[in-house]
Amino acid sequence: MCGINGIIGNRNQIDLKDRIIRMNRALTHRGPDAQGIVCENGYAVGHTRLSILDLSTHGNQPMFSLDKRYILTYNGEVFNFEKLRKKVQGYPFKSKTDTEVILALFEKYGIEFIQDLEGMFAIAIYDTVENETLLLRDRLGQKPLYYSIVDGTLVFSSELRGILASKLVRPVLNKKMVKNYTSSKTVFSPNTIIEDIYSLPQGSYAIFKNAELKIVEYWRPEKTLSKSLSGPYWRVQETTKKLFFEAVEKRLVSDVPMGAFLSGGIDSSCIVAAMSKVSSSAPKTVHISFDENEFNESKYASLIAKKYKTDHTEIRLKPEDFLKSLPDALKAMDHPSNDGCNSYIISKKTKDIGLTVALSGVGGDELFGGYPVFTIADKMLNSVVLSNAPKELRRWTLNTMALFAPGSKSDKLKTLAEANMDPYGIYKAFRSSNTDGFDFFDNCGLKFDSIYSMSHISILEMRHYMSNILLRDMDQMSMANQLEVRAPFLDHALVEYIISLPNEYKPLKPVKKLLIDSMGDLLPDEIWDRKKMGFVFPFKYWVNHELYDFCLENLTWLEDHNILDSSEIAPWKESLELKSNPQGYDLWNLVVLAYWLRVNEILI
Repeated sequence: MCGINGIIGNRNQIDLKDRIIRMNRALTHRGPDAQGIVCENGYAVGHTRLSILDLSTHGNQPMFSLDKRYILTYNGEVFNFEKLRKKVQGYPFKSKTDTEVILALFEKYGIEFIQDLEGMFAIAIYDTVENETLLLRDRLGQKPLYYSIVDGTLVFSSELRGILASKLVRPVLNKKMVKNYTSSKTVFSPNTIIEDIYSLPQGSYAIFKNAELKIVEYWRPEKTLSKSLSGPYWRVQETTKKLFFEAVEKRLVSDVPMGAFLSGGIDSSCIVAAMSKVSSSAPKTVHISFDENEFNESKYASLIAKKYKTDHTEIRLKPEDFLKSLPDALKAMDHPSNDGCNSYIISKKTKDIGLTVALSGVGGDELFGGYPVFTIADKMLNSVVLSNAPKELRRWTLNTMALFAPGSKSDKLKTLAEANMDPYGIYKAFRSSNTDGFDFFDNCGLKFDSIYSMSHISILEMRHYMSNILLRDMDQMSMANQLEVRAPFLDHALVEYIISLPNEYKPLKPVKKLLIDSMGDLLPDEIWDRKKMGFVFPFKYWVNHELYDFCLENLTWLEDHNILDSSEIAPWKESLELKSNPQGYDLWNLVVLAYWLRVNEILI
């Protein structure tokens, strides 16, 4: 894992070097082991390195091709790089890194080499002869890549703060995206919270030449929807298990200590079980627990740890511990997020016990139907009353139901009342706190069949919630602690296979039944039968007590600076006076936005 930076098209040589040095300095946390720059007339490329494979200096970047024509700076891991070495036999490799394999493949095959890569990556290659730059992002968007074009100059980086450090882009709030953030708890790619800075979409590459940027999509999971499958359910189970175990095994290659996050949920437990089967050594596992019982999963994590004899570390997180870490967690955010502090804490604790790589269960819910949105969509689209009723009658029915539902459930029913009765409409309503959020969703070119497909929801989850919240948080907060996180469920071969399966292979009762059946007796019944709990902190209690003053101060700041008006802020202030706050997580979302804008001195 690393940080990458670049400026292409700036002819001021002295100025250019100063700018790339500042950009590298802004990403030191991503790569404390080595830094490098290449700066010539008109271009500068930078890199900060966190050594994972081949810890020698031979793996340092930026890296030149043999003839010095191409310069590569790269962040990520290509897990099949040893296999790909065979495609460039005869190449005089100087290192044992995947970086050099990428460069050799590009020299031989050009842009087509993308299809061979398996892993997570953000890559930039500058062609000194053609004065052309290639920017490339992995299929699922696990590694970030931001860019801006200013007066014909391309600036790119692994983080927003890298681009801002160049001083070529002013740190101005993208006011059009504030409503997106407040309604959906994020800003959807390709936009960001900063004006004129964009995120390269997942599964895409861009070519910058003659001051113009052309973006090309090279992969999208929905292309597998048309695949026809044959064979009994048991064969699907076997294939699913085989692909999952292969995905885990690929991600165990490392020259530094590694382990796994173990929440005690189905996904992380599956990963630990698979690690135990494909590795000769006992996995190291990390678990965060709480005093608040409704958020505490420690008994399930301990069950798995004992079953597989893992080297297990349980860390009890108290409110005072969180408060102590809060300033560092918020300052570590490259993009505001209400979930980011969670990722920061577990990443910091994992690094503190000596790990540099950790496996995560992200992607399991998206693939196998673990979120409530799958069940809601299934019920609504298969409901004779709701699916066939005129919109006005459906609206009246759902709004009437909302009158008798508590708090957040009532709000969700009201939002669903305004949605179109198709997978996309229901998904938008589920992932928006109000109808204002509908406008910011992008259909991504999906064409929905008349028959509901669970895979449609999976694809939307990967395009929106996972990519713009979970993966963004996972990257920015793990890298803030010099920790690399790998996600076996996001192996693209596994993703393509599960997406290709029709609904009958992915029943929703019980939740994630295909995964349960595929893993068989590798996990105890207590894990399969338990109630799902997301990895969330007890904000419903903390915001109204330990975090009260901090929340009130930042809500007031949003009001004073006209980010939100008084009528929008008033209900949130009133909710702080309750004993507990059922919408504490939504309130925290606003608090984080205010603090992030303040600490990063963003221009309003």
